[in-house]
Amino acid sequence: MKKANMMAMMAAASVFFGAGELRADDAKHAAEGKGFGTGAVVGALVGGPVGAAIGAGVGAWLGNRSAVARRVDPLEQELKIANSAGNDLQRELAIVRDELRQQERLSAELQYRQSQLAGLSLQVLFKTGNADIDVATGERMAELAAILTTQPGFILEIDGYADERGDESYNLELSRERADAIVAALIGFGVPAANLQVHAHGEVSGGTQGDLDAYALERRVTMRLVEPSAGQVASN
Repeated sequence: MKKANMMAMMAAASVFFGAGELRADDAKHAAEGKGFGTGAVVGALVGGPVGAAIGAGVGAWLGNRSAVARRVDPLEQELKIANSAGNDLQRELAIVRDELRQQERLSAELQYRQSQLAGLSLQVLFKTGNADIDVATGERMAELAAILTTQPGFILEIDGYADERGDESYNLELSRERADAIVAALIGFGVPAANLQVHAHGEVSGGTQGDLDAYALERRVTMRLVEPSAGQVASN
């Protein structure tokens, strides 16, 4: 009986040491062989030939498990990296969506403001035979320029007029001088000349001959904001 056990142990040892001679480039089989050899020795010590066979099977299983574990660890690391990158992308996507919502709100607000501004009109009155802008008018032009510079797509139509006193050519020139005075003030406050459309109409024939109050209203420059799609290039 002792002799049989001794022979089993020698056989198991030969398997163990023989497994170590496997090729170094086959890590999986080397791990399995080592597990098999270790299990065989343990099995032989525990239960003779039968124990050696069982131990060899357990050792092979342990070797396979070790080889698989070595493959799983890198994959788990890659998965962690991928999950981290996915979380970063989710945060970036949330930021982009928030910026998009803000842009949509700003666009809606801009469209509303443009709809409110479209058709806005005002006028400036002048003294007889005069094209000068007073302080109060200059302040109004500064306020208008502030609007125009924030709404660069709008066109401002500027129309100059004169009352019927004086000859036609003089009144036409005077109406142009008045319109040009408004243009010069707006450009001075930063409005691009391309956003200003100018027309000189000369005298107003409204059947107001001799009516000084009516003449005062005829000596004017009118201004009207026009939506971008309806505007034209400025002309002088």
